[in-house]
Amino acid sequence: MNSNSLLNFVPRFKPFGEWAEWMLTSIGPWDRTEAGRSSENKPIYLYRAGHGPRILLGWAQMHGNEPTATNALLALFQEELPKEAQEKCTFYFIPLLNPDGADRFTRENASGLDINRDARECATPEAQILIKLLERIKPDLCLNLHDQRVTFRHKNTSIPATFSILSPRNHPTDLDNSFREISKIWSGFLVDKISAIHPAGCTSFSDEFYPSAFGELIQEKYAPIVLIETGAFSTDYNRTYQARVLSTVLHALLVQFSEIPAEEYLRRYTDLEPAETGLVDLLLLSEKSGTGVALSLFENTEGIYYEIMEVGDVADCPAITTIYCEEILKGNLLAVGQKVTQWSALGVFGSV
Repeated sequence: MNSNSLLNFVPRFKPFGEWAEWMLTSIGPWDRTEAGRSSENKPIYLYRAGHGPRILLGWAQMHGNEPTATNALLALFQEELPKEAQEKCTFYFIPLLNPDGADRFTRENASGLDINRDARECATPEAQILIKLLERIKPDLCLNLHDQRVTFRHKNTSIPATFSILSPRNHPTDLDNSFREISKIWSGFLVDKISAIHPAGCTSFSDEFYPSAFGELIQEKYAPIVLIETGAFSTDYNRTYQARVLSTVLHALLVQFSEIPAEEYLRRYTDLEPAETGLVDLLLLSEKSGTGVALSLFENTEGIYYEIMEVGDVADCPAITTIYCEEILKGNLLAVGQKVTQWSALGVFGSV
C-alpha cells in the first residue's frame, strides 16, 4: 500500500460546460440543432443523420449522473455511416437530455424532478421536449439509454451485470401490443450484438410496470422502445469499456436498421436471466476473524467515495474486488452508510 487513499479513479462527473464543448463538434453526416432548453436554460442538443423513411430516436443522460451512453453517442457521431443507411433511414439522438442534472451529477433535474417519471404529466421542460419530438418525427424505434448501479450482477455470481436490456411493458399485465412485440425482437438483436463483443452477455432489467415512466408510455402509445442499461465491469470505474461496446453496437444497429430483424432474435431476449442485486465494488475481509467490510463506490460533484454497505460477517457477499487483510482495527466505529475515502478510516493494516 503506497498511499492512504482508497480512491485512484478519475471522476465520471463533468460540468455541463465540458459536455457542451464536446457536443459542439459534429463530425461526418451528423447535423446538430437545439431541441429546446432545460429548466435552467441550458441547450439540449439534437443530432440527426440520414433522410430515409425508417426513423430511429434515442436519448441518453435522462438522469444527470448516468453519462456512459453520452460518451458512447459522442463516439458514434465520429463514425461514418454507409450511404445506404442514410438513404433508407433517419436517425435522431439527444446525447444529454438532462443538462441541469449533469451539472449537479444527480438523477433529477434542476427542480428535483425525475424526468423519467414525468412522461404523462410533462411538468419538466425536458419531458416536454421529448414528447414533442416523439409526436413530430413518429419514430419506428426508440432507445432509452441509462446507467445502472454496481449492485446488479449475473445470477448466483460475482459477475457484474455490465449490460441489461429491457422491453418495457405497455400494460400492467403481460398483455403485449404490437409495439412491444417488435421491441422484444429488437431487444434480442441488441443482446446478440452485445454478446458477440462482451463474453458475459446480458441480463434482463426489471420489467416492473411504472405508469409514469417514458418506457411504458412510449411502448403503449408511440413506438417500440428498448431500454439499455450499462453497469459495472471489473475495475473500470469510468465505464470506458462499456461506452466502447455500446458505441459499436449502436453503429451496427444503425447500419442494419432499414430492415426489421428476424423473429429468431426474440428468443435471445426472452431467454435472458434477470439481474440479481447484492454486488459491491470492494470487500475487505480479515483472514483472522472472517469478518470484514463491504463497500460500494459513489460519486458527487465533490468527488468519489466509498460507502459502507455491510459490516461484520460478509464472507459470502459477492464483490468485484476482494482484498484479504491481516486485521481490521478493533474499536473502529464502522457503520452502514458511512462514507470513507481513506484506508485509515477503516483501520485496515497489513497486506492490502
